[in-house]
Amino acid sequence: MQPITFRTEGGDKYHLEIDRLSPNILSAGSPGRVEKIADFLENVEFQEGSRKMTVVHGKYKDMPVSAFPTGMGPASAAIVKS
Repeated sequence: MQPITFRTEGGDKYHLEIDRLSPNILSAGSPGRVEKIADFLENVEFQEGSRKMTVVHGKYKDMPVSAFPTGMGPASAAIVKS
């Protein structure tokens, strides 16, 4: 079964409005926690998404990782992740 992913007309992830995510994704409740995650990554890139959500991309032990804040509870976070 393929996951359902919502995208904008330009192909960006719909709720985050970003153009890419690593296959390994971490989510945190607050933007401050995402900044702490970035401290553990190499080659860090910050990408400003919609709704003031900053997504962090980098590598942890040569593994690509993206992290983003949800700023919300689990039900709303599930929507953002799709």
